[in-house]
Amino acid sequence: MKVPTRSAASLILALFISGCAAPSAVLSPPLVSPGMVEAEAAFELEAVLQRLRQQDQQLSTVTFRLGDAGSGFCKHPGPVSGLVLHHPAQYGSAVRAHANRVFDMGDDLAIMAVAAGSPAEVAGLRPGDRLLAVNGQTFPPVRQPIPRAGSHAPLDQAQRRIASEMRNGPVRLSILRTGVALELRLDPVAHCTTEVQLEISSRVRAMADAERVFVTTAMVRYARNDDELALFVAHELAHVYLGHGGPVSSSSRSRIAIGPGPDGLRRMEAEADYLALYLTARAGYDAEAAPALWRQLGADFPAVREQSRSHPGSLERVAAMRATLEEIREKRAAGLPLWPDRVFKTLSSAPM
Repeated sequence: MKVPTRSAASLILALFISGCAAPSAVLSPPLVSPGMVEAEAAFELEAVLQRLRQQDQQLSTVTFRLGDAGSGFCKHPGPVSGLVLHHPAQYGSAVRAHANRVFDMGDDLAIMAVAAGSPAEVAGLRPGDRLLAVNGQTFPPVRQPIPRAGSHAPLDQAQRRIASEMRNGPVRLSILRTGVALELRLDPVAHCTTEVQLEISSRVRAMADAERVFVTTAMVRYARNDDELALFVAHELAHVYLGHGGPVSSSSRSRIAIGPGPDGLRRMEAEADYLALYLTARAGYDAEAAPALWRQLGADFPAVREQSRSHPGSLERVAAMRATLEEIREKRAAGLPLWPDRVFKTLSSAPM
């Protein structure tokens, strides 16, 4: 038997391998022009704007119901409409044209969302309506030029004007709907007026200061339904109602009043958890979803399970929530008002 030389063996091996190798043909992916990229960027941006409207709608409805349920808890109830407004000036120059194409605002104040069951919905107002005047008074023109980053001044001025008029009772709103001028009467209701704002962010987070609540777009997406979103929002509203971010006074439990250290901060979180379950239940949402939600948070964000300087760990929080839910069940079974047993100093007397 003849042993092949090295060169012959190499040739045989090369032939064997070539039978298993990938084809040598070169693929030609389609060429992408700058115009195609720009078109895709515009499509995605406008999809984001549409999703913002959907999230504003969801958040405004949850907020309206919780605000109604919070009557008796908040310190300064006032007139509420259920409207979420926006203005083209608030959008940065890179986005403004796209926002106008999606929302068809022109140069006017417009309705972004209408809370379900709110006075605005009862009045017949719809997302997309342009708001031209309140009680016959038009809104002042926008100061030019608009800053490149956008300006909230026109929106803030309009909201203050509407709130001022609503304090005197029903208001007449002049609107433009698909080119048709209409005048509708809005009868506001009185309940908690804490503003809840949607914040564009990839962080799953909600927070509150003394007067407002901020909920990120990522947190709205994280909540699997309105019940879970209500639990997040109610917790932050509870901080506001309990005066946790407000000034120190003899009748409020602020950070300094109960101690600025870790124990005081964690105590405030426990208080907010407790009141939030009552607010959620009073608003008709499923407070029983709280333990499962916090277990899921602990699984998705392991740091949540551990006690921090400012927050109890989720294990402790879930245990406390289960005890509070049992308390709520007992009240419902006995036909009692859903009012906390451990009433804090910031709360008024229990409602009937």
